[in-house]
Amino acid sequence: MSNRHGFTLLELILALAVVAIVATIAIPAWFERGEVTLNNAASLLSEDLELAQGLALGAAGPVDFYFEANGYRVVGPDGQPCIHPRTGREFVRDYDRDAVFQGVKLVETNVGGGMPLRFDERGFVSGGALIRVAFEGEMRTVRVEAPQGTIRLVGAGG
Repeated sequence: MSNRHGFTLLELILALAVVAIVATIAIPAWFERGEVTLNNAASLLSEDLELAQGLALGAAGPVDFYFEANGYRVVGPDGQPCIHPRTGREFVRDYDRDAVFQGVKLVETNVGGGMPLRFDERGFVSGGALIRVAFEGEMRTVRVEAPQGTIRLVGAGG
C-alpha cells in the first residue's frame, strides 16, 4: 500500500473543468443584473472624470470632457484626444460599442457654462455638471461641483 499525496493530473483537470463550467454560467448571469451594469457604468464615468481632472493638473492648458450621443471623450489643450492613463489608448468611451455596457444610456448631460466640461490647470471647473446614466428603467447621477471640481456619484435614482 502506498501513501498517496496530492492530486492526480486527471483530478486537477476535472476540477478545472467544473470551475470553468460554473464560471461560464455565473459570470454572464452576474453582469446581466441591471443594477450591476448601471453601477459599473456610473462608477466608471466618475473614475474617468477624476482621471480627466488629474490629466488637467499636469497639462499646459485645460482638458475638455465632451459628452457625445452615448458616451464621452477627453481632449487635451492641444485639441487632440488625450491618452487614457490606464489603457494607453484614446480616452473615449462609447456605451453602444462596449459589450459590458450594452443598453446603458446617457440620458442627461447638463453642463453649467456650456459644453464641454472643462478642467483647468488646477483641476477646477467653471460650471458644474449633472450627468444621468440609465439602464433598464433605473438611473444613477454623477455630479461635478463648481468651482473645485468635486465629483460625486449619487446613489440610486439620485
